[in-house]
Amino acid sequence: MEDSKATHYSKLGFLIGAILLFISIFLEWYTFQVFDETSTLIGAWTYTIFFEWDTPFSSGNPTNEGYRPVNLNIPLVIIIMFIIILIAAVFVVLFKDINSTPLTLRKYSYVPLFLVILTSFYVVIFPLMYLLPNELYFPSLTNIDSEVGYSFSYSISFGYILQLCGFVLIFPYAVYYNLIITERDKLYNRPHVQIDNIIHQVQEKIDLDKEIAEEVEHLRRM
Repeated sequence: MEDSKATHYSKLGFLIGAILLFISIFLEWYTFQVFDETSTLIGAWTYTIFFEWDTPFSSGNPTNEGYRPVNLNIPLVIIIMFIIILIAAVFVVLFKDINSTPLTLRKYSYVPLFLVILTSFYVVIFPLMYLLPNELYFPSLTNIDSEVGYSFSYSISFGYILQLCGFVLIFPYAVYYNLIITERDKLYNRPHVQIDNIIHQVQEKIDLDKEIAEEVEHLRRM
């Protein structure tokens, strides 16, 4: 009973996490701001997955353009793949229930797990391989340059936070789903189970009443 409840809640958590992941790709992931000595905003950039760096300033502002971070240049195909895998994983969790899934659906167990891998790319690789090497501090920092009196504000934003929360929510059920199907697959492929299945498939059930009736009819005709 407790295991059933745990499975139910982890499945619900997966679905909530998937919703958060979908929303996160349309929100800002990171913000970078520059303030002068009078605390006036002179530069501001926000990062989103689809459009990379964007700014509220006009494109002709040389000060703001001078502080523009480099683009991550994630191929659009990865983003599209992420969305497709996200939708496919939700479909598997909703319609390929772990308690009634046939063993022939082993391949579906990889879909939620693949979503975890793609999500971890954004959660881990994004800050380690992109933000920090480009001196975009993580998760947040305010740095004051004493020489010019400028202050630089670095901070993750709602998109990344939702992505991180989504990862935490989808991870348990995705791993559990894959492990359960894997164990069932191993059990199914044991030699004695395979032999029993083959015997069951080729064995013809003998209808004794029918056999007796046919034999009696045959004797009468003789």
